Amino acid sequence: MQRRDFLKIMGAGGAGVIMMPSLLTGCSSTPESALAPWQGPNPDTTDIRLQTLSYGLLAANPHNIQPWLIRLEAPRQFSLFVDPERLLPETDPVHRQIHIGQGTFLENVSIAAGALGYVADISLFPEGEYNNSTLEDLPVAHVHLRPSDIDISDPLFDAILDRQTNKRPYTDEPVRATERSSLRTLANYPLARGPEPDFALHWHWFDTDTEREAMTELIGQAMAVEVSDHDRHLETWRLFRFNEEEVERYRDGFSYGNNGITGLRRWLVERLYSRESARDSDSSWAQFPVDQHYEIAASAPLFGALSTTGNTRRDQVLLGRHYQRLNLAATRLGIAIHPHSQILQEYPDMASLQARLHSQFGFGENTTVQMLYRMGYADPVDKTPRRALADLWYNS
Repeated sequence: MQRRDFLKIMGAGGAGVIMMPSLLTGCSSTPESALAPWQGPNPDTTDIRLQTLSYGLLAANPHNIQPWLIRLEAPRQFSLFVDPERLLPETDPVHRQIHIGQGTFLENVSIAAGALGYVADISLFPEGEYNNSTLEDLPVAHVHLRPSDIDISDPLFDAILDRQTNKRPYTDEPVRATERSSLRTLANYPLARGPEPDFALHWHWFDTDTEREAMTELIGQAMAVEVSDHDRHLETWRLFRFNEEEVERYRDGFSYGNNGITGLRRWLVERLYSRESARDSDSSWAQFPVDQHYEIAASAPLFGALSTTGNTRRDQVLLGRHYQRLNLAATRLGIAIHPHSQILQEYPDMASLQARLHSQFGFGENTTVQMLYRMGYADPVDKTPRRALADLWYNS
């Protein structure tokens, strides 16, 4: 299929695309097992570790690769490891995003523990912190769940089962200053985790026309760089789920529904593109995200970023905890959020665009932009699949 034909299908240009999605209701089966974790813990589960881990499993993470391993230890205790079989070596070669994903997991665990009457005592890198050029078989965190004598429930708990990354185009409704203030208040809610010494987090907002136009251009160019390399394309291709059967079989990655492609468009593209036909990095399927990212970035009324002064493994994990809170706060307030990670990635082809981002938007020389995202308003997308909790058990 030619790229222009694919774009016609994926866009909303055809009358049939606009008028007929209701005819396709029920055409795709729902991947029940893959979405079951979004119902919360098994009601028959009494082990507090399994209850809190069931919420951890729903955390935001890169490409929904779910890079977590759990070692159950003494009663009410467990350790979290990076799963070395679930990495993104082409687009995340130093595993920075993977470690942010460890922090998002831990924050969900901590919030859930508070709602269930426990304090999650989290010790980061209890057997030693490794540097940014390595990944070692050492725990990222040890967690001890202690019964609490006081109410430490978190206002973000109720958002965990509804949280999502929303990749649709956004409406032109602005995210007002009062809403940004509420976002920060919820995201910075006093936490049971205690102080974070030597961790410097910085918030950034960009909403002027000039800033939004410049950010849109950088985001689109970054996606073009990402898909220009065959190995990087294959990394995404391997994690994309082309139909509901694949969603149910693998229970990870992402699909058309997670990108907001539904109804007739989804029905058509699932039949026009097989996994094999999309493998070539020159295919229209591979090139579509470039046009898509220009479109969706241009629709955003607000861009934001989280940066840190340091960039240790500990910084990355703590940043992940804060980003998870931001995502949950946005969910609670009805605000959509979508990270644009391509321009932050640490491979040589992206270096010049990353330097432009820093210079154009005034990020400090010693600052690491850990998360870049757009925010706005849009209809929900499909939930991402999740593996069974038992798939996370650590085998030494």
